[in-house]
Amino acid sequence: MKKLSFLIIIAAFMLTTACSVVDEVNQSLDYVNEANSLLNSMSDFAENAPGLIENAASDPEMRTELENQVNTLTENIEEFNNIDAPAVAEDLHQDLVSKNEELLNQLEQVQQDGEVMVEEIQNSEIFQTVEDITSLIDAVEKLEL
Repeated sequence: MKKLSFLIIIAAFMLTTACSVVDEVNQSLDYVNEANSLLNSMSDFAENAPGLIENAASDPEMRTELENQVNTLTENIEEFNNIDAPAVAEDLHQDLVSKNEELLNQLEQVQQDGEVMVEEIQNSEIFQTVEDITSLIDAVEKLEL
């Protein structure tokens, strides 16, 4: 009877441990997906914004589109900064959050009353910061392994 009880306890322990490992893997995969989504939206912004900026001064529709992209990027960054990172990604997450905060400050500086100031965004370091952040994509992808 003692052996049976002991085997049941060991089996329960093993199941609990296995569930824990599966949860950690799922959290890591969710985090990688969230990080990749943010990095992809930043890449899209970096690709599309220069053309919008070029035409935004003379075309109100382009200015509106630029403002929408800045607002969407800001929302995506704020949302990502508030997610919980799995233990395996804590250091990377802190690096991303730090760079994201820098980018948020830069985005805030080029806006006035919700409108993007075209000259300010042209003279800002926003695109360099986006490039710095998107360069971390390799580190994010390594989490998938």
